[in-house]
Amino acid sequence: MTLRSRHAIRLAVATLLCAAVGPAAVWAAAPAAPQAPVKKPEAPAKKFEVPAVVAQVGDAQVTRDEAYAYLLEQIAEGSHRPAADVMNQVVDELVNRKLVELAAAKVGKSRDEYVQQEIDKVVKPADDAEVQQFYEQNKARMGSTTLDQVRPQIVQYLKQQQSQRAFGALLDRLRAETSVRSFIESARTQIAESDAPAKGPKTAPVTIVEFSDYQCPYCGRAEATVKEIIAHYGDKVRIVFRNYPLSFHQNAQKAAEAAGCAQAQGKFWEMHDLLFANQNALDGASLEKYAADLKLDGAAFKKCLDGGDRAVAVRKDVVEAEGYGVSSTPTFFVNGIMVTGAQPFAEFSRTIDKELQRVPKTK
Repeated sequence: MTLRSRHAIRLAVATLLCAAVGPAAVWAAAPAAPQAPVKKPEAPAKKFEVPAVVAQVGDAQVTRDEAYAYLLEQIAEGSHRPAADVMNQVVDELVNRKLVELAAAKVGKSRDEYVQQEIDKVVKPADDAEVQQFYEQNKARMGSTTLDQVRPQIVQYLKQQQSQRAFGALLDRLRAETSVRSFIESARTQIAESDAPAKGPKTAPVTIVEFSDYQCPYCGRAEATVKEIIAHYGDKVRIVFRNYPLSFHQNAQKAAEAAGCAQAQGKFWEMHDLLFANQNALDGASLEKYAADLKLDGAAFKKCLDGGDRAVAVRKDVVEAEGYGVSSTPTFFVNGIMVTGAQPFAEFSRTIDKELQRVPKTK
């Protein structure tokens, strides 16, 4: 995962643009778990107005537009993302806000009232079985704390998770029901596929290049999303896998080489799936066991792995990834548009759907 959270960037950009379009036009209040509407004060503070010219330097002027552009560049630099991507994120937040405002207006409610109403329709209190299951799954981190002691916190946490999913589903539904077009062009990087393993036709309108690490837990989590993308979009997407083993994951390099050795015998994806399914067992003996499970030529596999035959190819992936601005795993490029971290399916689908709109529809 990146060191800076997406939510922190969202708030920073929202703060930046508040002065540009007014506090009501930036919805930084898309909460992880929507809260009940808060009554507004009788006399709200006067909105901060930014003049068209913010400074005079001799005969020259510093304009509001220059100040906004500079602040956007600073946020982009601090988040290690292109300015176009940061602005696209802002546009997405504004679109979400507008979609909810329009839907709320149709039923005569405020935005917050409408969101709460829609959330309440689907969010139900966690039952005892769900609470017990969560406690058992996380018991090792709770020490001597009993279930009864943490039950209220677990119930609240599970409710927040439901609220997050419900809020995301609401936005997806509103987007599906409303024509949405964005006029901000995303920053793109031309990513070479090299001889990397791939799934999907070369003619697919969307190519997703993934840089990943077999020992990275976030990468393991992202694999479920990749499978969901393939299931949903079929031949419209092509998935290309490239390596970016992190130096502090002691088994990641050899695991990447093992996948390459399996690729030489036509079993890359099978090995790929085994490695992600067994992230806590990537030592040499385990890698050889997986090769045996896949009925690979054991001697050839061992010679390839022990001899470092694939080390150069893995290093090539790493060098090229760093040239593309990759610094964490997983990192994806959707038609050259960077998506970092183990993002949910909805995050990918927005970008993929935009890309599909860019290409002529085929029969």
